[in-house]
Amino acid sequence: MQPTSRLPGLDGLRALAALAVVLGHIVAGLVELGIPGTPLGSDLVVRVPLLKDFASLSVTVFFSLSGFLITYLFLMEERLRLVQVRTFYMRRILRIWPLYYTYMVGSGLLLWHFGEQIDWPAVGLSALLFANLSPLLSLSPMLIFHYWSLGVEEQFYLFYPWLFRLRRWRWHIISGLCLLFIGLNGWLVVSFGGKHGPHTSYKIHYAYLLIGALGAGAYHRGWHRFFLHRSIQLGTWLLLGVMAAYTTPLHSFIWVHELLACFTVLLIWGQATGRGIISLEWRPLRFLGRISFGIYILHPAVIFVVTRYWRVLGYTSWIDYACVFGLIFGLTILLASLSYQYLEAPFLRMKRHYA
Repeated sequence: MQPTSRLPGLDGLRALAALAVVLGHIVAGLVELGIPGTPLGSDLVVRVPLLKDFASLSVTVFFSLSGFLITYLFLMEERLRLVQVRTFYMRRILRIWPLYYTYMVGSGLLLWHFGEQIDWPAVGLSALLFANLSPLLSLSPMLIFHYWSLGVEEQFYLFYPWLFRLRRWRWHIISGLCLLFIGLNGWLVVSFGGKHGPHTSYKIHYAYLLIGALGAGAYHRGWHRFFLHRSIQLGTWLLLGVMAAYTTPLHSFIWVHELLACFTVLLIWGQATGRGIISLEWRPLRFLGRISFGIYILHPAVIFVVTRYWRVLGYTSWIDYACVFGLIFGLTILLASLSYQYLEAPFLRMKRHYA
């Protein structure tokens, strides 16, 4: 395997996950306002998982992808030197914090403008990168409800680089922690699933990041080649398509997110080696993948503004739905592009000092 910091197809995979999150949140936002989530009525939201809970499932794709990428980059760095934790943290700060905190301030001003109440304890948790505790404390952080996933990732990165430096025992520890978290997730779903369902915030999401990390370790050792047969890649895409389009027994499976994280690893292997059935190296997808962080951060504010004006106008036809969905996606991509160019890129260039 030739060392390279960029693996093909992963920007495209990130783009698809980001767009799926936006779609799921648009539908959820409409239903919350009492508007049918689709022109066919809200019952379609129940029948089509893509519309009901694929936002949650797509975040799992992000987790697995993040775990894979950060481990892959650590392995590449380790060819030259021991992983430098301080420089890693500086790169994370330069990548995440500028847009993270800028959006927090902007969303607060937006809520104030519309006369909405601000949940200050939830804002405080988000500012401290512990937004994933808000649902557990029954807090309602409007416009930053999605920050829970960033809290999970940032907490994961507090211990993972140090764990990775334990070269002799790291894969044993990573595997053990992964199995432990998977087992705990199963227990949590069995214990509380009747009240909360299997896709809620009390689960230990570190498991999905660790599955991605183990996938990177297997890729580094060449073990991935046993899973590159076209039938496996095709089967993975077909299974994900069926899960998106129909309610299947997999959706009630207690480890559906862990299974999805494994599917994500299979897709990463296919894309990275050029053996995937579907290539995600299409230029528009690569562009959307590069700005996917902005898409993920900014889309709740766009949905908030557009759906509230739509409720006043009372549009319900197919054309109205198409226009509103297109407007939300278009504005989100536009704002994410501007954010990437004028806010994020200057800080990203500073990352070169911590290469």
